[in-house]
Amino acid sequence: MYQIIKRDGKIVDFDITKIANAIKKAFEATDTEYTDDIIDFIALKVSADFLPKIKDGYIAVEDIQDSVEAVLSRGGYEGVAKALMQGIKNAFYKNTLSKLSYLGVRSGINDMKTQFDYKEYGGAVMLGVRKPVIKAHGSADARCFKNAIKQAVMFLQTDLIDKIEKELQSKE
Repeated sequence: MYQIIKRDGKIVDFDITKIANAIKKAFEATDTEYTDDIIDFIALKVSADFLPKIKDGYIAVEDIQDSVEAVLSRGGYEGVAKALMQGIKNAFYKNTLSKLSYLGVRSGINDMKTQFDYKEYGGAVMLGVRKPVIKAHGSADARCFKNAIKQAVMFLQTDLIDKIEKELQSKE
């Protein structure tokens, strides 16, 4: 089993229940309904997401957090992902030392915010159709709608649906 490198440099064994508990807290903080099965499923998706980031049996806790936020955002739980980001931000404002630490990672956190902002993508791609279908978030604004259109145009210009279809056919 692999191990986690914590922010303070300590190394601990991987424990998926810690991921599940963090996700559960974020759901509760946003009053988002969930079941234990949903939490367990998301935790498993997170562990699959960060597998490529494991090096020599170790992974940094920040890489796990990135995966949690990515999986939540892709799964339609943007509000929960935002609550998690806010929790991370609050951790950096606990004391003077943590505030100084934040200065070193601020640009990375800002990049992460952009990466997990559903408005950057416009919506989720629906596979299993002949043409690109982008399902926009229910609270989509003009920026989100514009990015959904850009995403559909990219699918058409790159003929991605046809490429996916041909790849799937070659696997049969």
